Parts: sequence; structure tokens; C-alpha cells
Amino acid sequence: MEFNIVIEKDNPLFKRKEIEGTIKAEVCPSKQEVAKALSKKYSVAEENIIIETIEGRFGAREFLLVAQLYESKEAKDFAEVKTKKQREAEAKAAEDAAKATEGVESSAPAQPQQEPPGGTSNEDSKESVESKSEAPKQEEIKEESKEEKKE
Repeated sequence: MEFNIVIEKDNPLFKRKEIEGTIKAEVCPSKQEVAKALSKKYSVAEENIIIETIEGRFGAREFLLVAQLYESKEAKDFAEVKTKKQREAEAKAAEDAAKATEGVESSAPAQPQQEPPGGTSNEDSKESVESKSEAPKQEEIKEESKEEKKE
């Protein structure tokens, strides 16, 4: 596999190199193979390389390449939009990690929750029920006042 870099442009805003070129090979190389070769050539970690396209023409053993080489993972995360699949995978990984740490914490003896002084009060629950029933009454009053203004 031979690389012929046609355009190599530094983009300091996104902290990356934008590369366009051609690859000469018998078979269309995979994105992983190209990323590995670019990482060796430019001394960049494979995870910081985005291969946009590898296009071939029928019968030709020459493939067009468009890629970006980022300076760091943070720069890549800042500039690239993640797909829904990637976001879901990260969310699942974070959730699994949270469950793992939760499992460690749950192995400690659980402390029973203490009731407030004086036990549970039914007066508080009655007040909340009354305040909920007052809300519809206030809405009816507002509607009646709007109707009176129209007349």
C-alpha cells in the first residue's frame, strides 16, 4: 500500500491536519488499515484519526483518501459530532460504571431511614391534598373573570 498525499492542510482552529491523497493497492484497504498506516507515518494515535472516505474507481487500483488527523482526543471530541450509536454506547458504559460503583457501596451495611420527630404526620398529607384541590378552583375563577371581561 503506497500513499501519495496530494493536499496536506493544517487547521489550527480545530487542531488537526486535513489530508487528501491517493492510495495504490490491489484491494480497497479498510479504514482501520489506513488509520494504522497514517498513525505510523504522522506519529499520531489511531484513535485521533478520522477517515472520511476511501473511494475507488471501477478497475483502477488507485483509491482516493480524505482524512483528518487530530492532535489529541479532546480536540477530536470537540470538533467531531458523535453519532447516535456512539452516544448511546457512552451512556451505557457510564451507566454500567455507575452500577459497578453502586454495587460496591451497597455491600456496606444499609442504615435505616429515620422518621421525622413525632412520626409521620397525617396533617401534612391532608394539607397537600387540600392545596391540590384548590388549584382547579383558582383556574375556574380565572376563566369566569375572563368571560366577564369579554361581556
